[in-house]
Amino acid sequence: MKVDLLAECARLAGQLEALSASQTQLGQKAQASLKQLTTASRAMLHLMRQVSENYIDLTAYDVGDNRWSEARAWWDSLPPGRLERSRIDELVKEHSATLARLYRASLDFTSITKFGEAELAFAREIGDEFRIYKKIWRRLKQLLVDGRSYRLFNEGQARAVIGLFNLLLRHGLVTKCDAQIKRGADSRVVDLAGVIAELRKAPLADDDKLFVRYELDRRRQGLLTGGWFEAYSYHVFNNMLSRFSVDFELYSRVQYEASLAAKAVSRGDIDLLVSLRDQIIIVECKSAELSADEANRVIQKTRFLRDFFSSTGIKETLFMLVCVPAETDEAQAVLDRIEAEGIEVVEPQDIRTFLSGKLASDHEA
Repeated sequence: MKVDLLAECARLAGQLEALSASQTQLGQKAQASLKQLTTASRAMLHLMRQVSENYIDLTAYDVGDNRWSEARAWWDSLPPGRLERSRIDELVKEHSATLARLYRASLDFTSITKFGEAELAFAREIGDEFRIYKKIWRRLKQLLVDGRSYRLFNEGQARAVIGLFNLLLRHGLVTKCDAQIKRGADSRVVDLAGVIAELRKAPLADDDKLFVRYELDRRRQGLLTGGWFEAYSYHVFNNMLSRFSVDFELYSRVQYEASLAAKAVSRGDIDLLVSLRDQIIIVECKSAELSADEANRVIQKTRFLRDFFSSTGIKETLFMLVCVPAETDEAQAVLDRIEAEGIEVVEPQDIRTFLSGKLASDHEA
């Protein structure tokens, strides 16, 4: 936050002079002390002007605002999971300047959920390597519907697939994993670590079949099939904003109720709510291709929130959609409609690049 220190000092000196002139009922000793203080403030203003003219511009000096860091520290101290009602009230009314401002404008927060370190650790790893795992992850989502095994065809594909399953094993999303190979009438179970050596020794013939078998922890299926999009976005925002040392607040899985003028109450959820300096950033995460109906819901929610923020005096807003890339012309047309609404469409692995460019441009401005 930039502050004109010269103007602040001049205002203080003026207030001290007015105070000294008005307090005539004080004793001589008290009046003398006030005059000394007024003289000192004028002398300090003179020295500050010299510093500003010759060394450091004190008319637009960056100073920290402890409210932001205190709000983040309190949020960081919370255990993961869904916040209790009393915790939400405490966050809104005592710690978060951003949420308090929205609350005063009639935005009620009905639920806020904080990610745990296990969720963030898995999201960081799969998100950073998503260019490698994108197609494999999409195929695995389809197989999870009825628990089918993942078929391997050659050494190159097998390396990437096994890499993803090893990642799932490390983070406990998959509890057991091996491979079954069928060559003619022979059928054997192979340890996952031995699959590449097996293929090097004897590549698969046309009639051979090789499958990765796995047992998924169903309690964490939601994290695998799309919840990690939100957790990864949260991680990247938190990491990048901290690196740039900017004032920010960041909250995850926010559910709200709000009304705008005479319109009916609107209920919805915000995957990530970010307050960056004077700007509100709303991040929507979608792990599947959007249908036309889903795109309409995203657009309508964006329009409502944009109007709501504008009514509270928040003019600077950014809406983002983190999603998988379109694979068909129809899916691309849906994303084009969303972008036409001024919503930034970003793939998970590109969030860091997008945000880095935005922060760098804002810093230069």
